[in-house]
Amino acid sequence: MNLQHLKYVIEIANSGSINKAAEVLFMAQPNLSRAVRELESELGYTIFDRTSKGMIPTTEGAAFVTTARRILKEIDSIAEIGKQECSSKKSFSLIAPYASYISDAFVELVKCVGDENTEFTFKENPPLGVVKAMTAGEFKLGILRYYSAQENNTLHALSDKDFSYELITEFNYTVLMNAENPLAEKEEVSMVDLKSQSELIYGYVNSPTTVNHFMINDDAPKQDHRIFVYEKEVLLSLLSEKKDLYVWTAPMPEKLMKRYGLIQKRCTENKLFFKDILFYKKDYHLTELDKLFITELINSKRRCFDI
Repeated sequence: MNLQHLKYVIEIANSGSINKAAEVLFMAQPNLSRAVRELESELGYTIFDRTSKGMIPTTEGAAFVTTARRILKEIDSIAEIGKQECSSKKSFSLIAPYASYISDAFVELVKCVGDENTEFTFKENPPLGVVKAMTAGEFKLGILRYYSAQENNTLHALSDKDFSYELITEFNYTVLMNAENPLAEKEEVSMVDLKSQSELIYGYVNSPTTVNHFMINDDAPKQDHRIFVYEKEVLLSLLSEKKDLYVWTAPMPEKLMKRYGLIQKRCTENKLFFKDILFYKKDYHLTELDKLFITELINSKRRCFDI
């Protein structure tokens, strides 16, 4: 006996006809008749009397139908509890460019909430991937990075897609390197200083926010040794293991630099400014989780950009 058998019996009792019940259940009448006979054989008593007026429950059958209805009702109640549990579950989702101050804020958010009924999703992507995912409704919040000079086009494009947005910060990339790098003693570094180093390039070269030596100053001495990396862990491991590497990156939290033995320096010739903005659909209402994340994001920004 299984739940399907209970549904069969209840439908036959409701319709009073095995033919009508078979139509409602979208199954062949012989198959339904066989299922009922097998069930009756298993139970050891007859559930229905087959009469010219249709299928009439026997005394035992009527008791069976009543019990079957109660069982299915209780099962439906259990399923409803699951639905209520799912509907009460909180969720937070964010897609953003790679930036340590953003991931730092996300970590602090998870630490603050610590609620098993909350689902968190965080993904890093280049700008085009961020906008595409947000447009498709895959994430509730997005952070977009762009050149300051591209602001008008970027903001108009977001407005056309029915997004609201607010500025998080404006910055230029710093030079991240090993704390024992030969340039570590300098207060600021120049492009000539960096000529003696090997350049790490993190991310896709065709991404408008992947910064490299030539974007900062195309008149600078040519960089001979370049390493392209697409995994953050590999990037940080290389910087922590080799003392003659550098990468252009957004400012990083002090605690993360200490973990990997890194430092960051300003470059005197870097005049390339970026902006990070938080954006979301205009009809979306920020949740308490979203607001808490924004608070952590502001705190993280202050810690990272005070260099």
